Amino acid sequence: MKITPNILLTVFFDKALMLLVDYNALQMVIIDIETSGLDAEQNGLLSVGAVDFLSPKSSFYGECRIRKGEKIDDSALAINGFTVDEVHSSSKMSTKQLLSNFDEWLNSRSEKVIAGLHIAAFDVPFINQKAQQ
Repeated sequence: MKITPNILLTVFFDKALMLLVDYNALQMVIIDIETSGLDAEQNGLLSVGAVDFLSPKSSFYGECRIRKGEKIDDSALAINGFTVDEVHSSSKMSTKQLLSNFDEWLNSRSEKVIAGLHIAAFDVPFINQKAQQ
């Protein structure tokens, strides 16, 4: 699996930057991930959430346990609200299964314009790195 969107749209929330866009015409998927830290080689993926912008009822959410050996940054857990027990929970699916489920959902979308906050610098590269491991 590798996310290869038609367009990668990073959304900036800045008062100085205002884009005049007909949002009703945008067919896009908005994604967000939670992780156990900022380094995709050392930290783990915890969750993936996505929503079809024009069809909000069509959404995806899944959580997984971190892989053995992946590190946990306490500061990341303080931000995302996961606990150490939750990130190790054997009741959660594996990273591989979560990414497979997300890939299936994403491929069911007719449009692959992907949007989100910091997705070009963080979310998409993190997902792609985890898919290669």
